[in-house]
Amino acid sequence: MKIAIVAPSPVPFFVGGAEKLFLGLHYHMNKLTSHEVELIKVPCRDQEFWSLMEAYHRFSRLDLSHFEMVITTKYPAWMIHHKNHCLYMQHTCRGLYDLYHLNGRPNEFIPEDRRLSAITRMLENKAPDRSLLEPFFRELFRLRDAGLPSGTFSFPGPFTRAVVRWLDRIALSTSEIKSYSAISKNVARREGYFPEGVEVEIIHHPSSLDGLHSSGYNHIFTASRLEELKRTDMLIKAFMSTSADIELRIAGTGGQEERLRRLAEKDRRIRFLGFITDEELIKEYADALFVPFVPYDEDYGLITVEALQSSKAVLATEDSGGVKELIVDGVNGIIVPPRVDDLARALDRLINDRENTIKMGIKGRDLVSHINWPNTISRLLRESDSKIKVFVPAKAKKKIVLTTTFEVYPPVSGGKKRIFHLYKEIAKTADVLLITLTSSDSPLKPVEIAPNLVEMAIPKSQRHLSYEGELSLSLKASIEDIASIDGCRFTPEFLDVLGRECKNADMAIASHPYLYNAIREVYGGRLLYDAHNVEYDMKNAVLPPSAERERHLEKVREVERACCLDSELVMAVSDEDALRLQELYGIKREKIVIVPNGMDFESAKANTLAPLERKALKERLGLNRSPVCLFVGSAHGPNIEALNVLKDIAGQCPEYIFLIIGSVCKHGEASAAPANMRLLGVLGEAEKIVVLNASDIGLNPVTGGSGSNLKLLEYIAYGIPVITTPFGLRGYALKDREHLLAADVKEFAAILKKQPLRDMKALQDMAQRSLALASSHYNWASIAARLSEKIGTMGRGECSGIIYTTS
Repeated sequence: MKIAIVAPSPVPFFVGGAEKLFLGLHYHMNKLTSHEVELIKVPCRDQEFWSLMEAYHRFSRLDLSHFEMVITTKYPAWMIHHKNHCLYMQHTCRGLYDLYHLNGRPNEFIPEDRRLSAITRMLENKAPDRSLLEPFFRELFRLRDAGLPSGTFSFPGPFTRAVVRWLDRIALSTSEIKSYSAISKNVARREGYFPEGVEVEIIHHPSSLDGLHSSGYNHIFTASRLEELKRTDMLIKAFMSTSADIELRIAGTGGQEERLRRLAEKDRRIRFLGFITDEELIKEYADALFVPFVPYDEDYGLITVEALQSSKAVLATEDSGGVKELIVDGVNGIIVPPRVDDLARALDRLINDRENTIKMGIKGRDLVSHINWPNTISRLLRESDSKIKVFVPAKAKKKIVLTTTFEVYPPVSGGKKRIFHLYKEIAKTADVLLITLTSSDSPLKPVEIAPNLVEMAIPKSQRHLSYEGELSLSLKASIEDIASIDGCRFTPEFLDVLGRECKNADMAIASHPYLYNAIREVYGGRLLYDAHNVEYDMKNAVLPPSAERERHLEKVREVERACCLDSELVMAVSDEDALRLQELYGIKREKIVIVPNGMDFESAKANTLAPLERKALKERLGLNRSPVCLFVGSAHGPNIEALNVLKDIAGQCPEYIFLIIGSVCKHGEASAAPANMRLLGVLGEAEKIVVLNASDIGLNPVTGGSGSNLKLLEYIAYGIPVITTPFGLRGYALKDREHLLAADVKEFAAILKKQPLRDMKALQDMAQRSLALASSHYNWASIAARLSEKIGTMGRGECSGIIYTTS
């Protein structure tokens, strides 16, 4: 079928929500259906009455009978006549309908000049039809030069309101329109928009942005035209009344831009981005903690859809109109009264309760998963032809299933970051399903955490949780991973899902060895092993003495040995780990491939402050009087030992401030820290970025453990000079004195006290060389590409399915 989408082309031209809908419908109807679809646009200056009337007249005379269907979404395009005219309403000329009351003019047109008598009689016809159009336009255009008082044709005004509504009454009558749809309930419910009694189908349409996803939680972001009805000023005032150390980024341009910039000029946390490209817009959504969008009576609000499809919670107000239709208060966002103080409290809540804000965003993506082009198009064409079908291209058969004993999303720690970033890249050319175990009692539901990367979190059974707790008490440590060797069998749903997903897989990858037995219980195909660490060495270092220690340590050794020997390929993070796995289990070196840990250097670059900004940040934090050393570590053995070393170093270097981040701060050894050591604990991503930008030196006094230290890449990515032990360098091709300083921990205090260290220029030059090397060798995209080439999940497509399991 030949279909025309008919629309006005705004003068002056700009691309807004309406234009994106026209383009999206045109592109996807041609791509996804068997129809031939054309987009026909006619120039229209709709902010001036006579130009608008000329556009109504042009559309009324447009002959599109060579098409079998026409679709219109807004005035004055719907003035067109066609036997198969489908209306998908965005909005009317709102200044003459639902927003008319804001101008304070009278509603009713009362003619005060006899020259208006003829057209007044026409306007009094409450059931006009198309046969009246040409006489009406002749009379109307005659009045243009009749010398009537200038206020007669004021726009908006009572006469112009009567004219446009009369024309719309003809255009939208049941004799002209075959099917009625609207982009939102809010539009459908507005008084006077549709003929009384007609059935209007609500069809929420998707954004034109492809690849919406989440990659971080570093700032607050909003985007819209900077006009009065968007109420960005109210949002700015609310944000300015908070004390949160997080940036509010505002994208868009408009008539209110200069006023808004003046309003926010004294708050350095507020950043205006101006016009940004679609690619930049996707990235801003991806890195946002949440998205506030507080317009007055919005038709629909694509910002809401885009935010939720980026897994971001949305903050809206009770009078935001269509924005609210996609928000369930407290589930995927927050809805508050349209007052500055209420908005400020909501902002504080979303900023301070980061974990819940992130969870709401994740739920939000699932709640709008039905809003896509195939659904929109199939519903829009519902009444036109019974033979219409929407054809969705078949997906590639490549399938990756990952399973883990912990939820990967949000990726806030080393192992989670490795899995998320590595497989987010691989998911660009494959469908990746992540099956995880969780201690939460949330219902099982797939959630897309990045494009084509889906996580299913399976709640552990009560028996599983009890076994885990008993074993933790017995071993005097947190051991969810060790407990999963046998404990996963106490959660039957986990094995059921794993078995079902294994049926069409060609390969299994065990990340950590703890679920090896579970894999082999349901799957007998090809196996790969991703060794984040040498697990036997790691557990040997962290498990405290206990009656059960040796028995369970041997269980770790046995499952790791079996996984290594059974696997076709073993992925190690460093040459040192590869050699140790050979020594322990007798595996051949050619069976091992190095897959190092990586870093999202692009995100770090975007969040790294310039030198003067860093200086201002340190002043604001009260850290400007002393150089700042930073250590990041979780509460496991090597980091606890490093903390003890740092306590001694801090005592010897009172002129420095030592900041400690991570769960190592909660360990008993963190007590009795010297006065110049500040224990910051576990921080959210945004707070961590602040500390990284405020630090002068990154320390890594680690002397034991396995795997590689991701903290090194974090320091380097933010341009921080590094002092590390030679052991802490394992897994990275970084050289002493060229990229960083490597020394025994006993020498750290002496190095810090040396006068040359005061030469920050030399240190910064070293840091820049380190950044150049690390960003080229250890960015996740290139690491994933090398891995994919090795195992054939990308490019050549050597395997159609992979199961990836991790603990």
